[in-house]
Amino acid sequence: MTDKPIPAYKISVVQLQCTMCGAETHASCSCGAIYRPKAQRAAEAVADHPEKSNRAIAVETGLSEATVRRARDATASDDAVDEPRVGLDGKKRKLPSYIPDPPPELRGWLIERAVDAVRQMTPAERMEFIRQVRRM
Repeated sequence: MTDKPIPAYKISVVQLQCTMCGAETHASCSCGAIYRPKAQRAAEAVADHPEKSNRAIAVETGLSEATVRRARDATASDDAVDEPRVGLDGKKRKLPSYIPDPPPELRGWLIERAVDAVRQMTPAERMEFIRQVRRM
């Protein structure tokens, strides 16, 4: 008997849920209703309860937190960061703020203005400015 390697097959499976009876499967539930993928279910859950955390929605829907996070990222508006979210323990928490870097042309303009302002300072003002910057 020779030891032949077993061929590996990559199987891509999409977990589906029946829209009528709620059955989850890789095959058909035979009720005739349309199936919807996990990403769609996650997007609907985020739209229905945007105030809930990703983990809370994941526990409710039986999806992974990563699936819910991707759905929120795909559907969230820019101002959604300021809204507090309700976690699994029922407490509201404000999300950390994120300030994106300005576009390169605006960043360059801001740096030029800052350099000009520093050049116009007296030596004493410049030393005080450097001291305050080091504290940050």
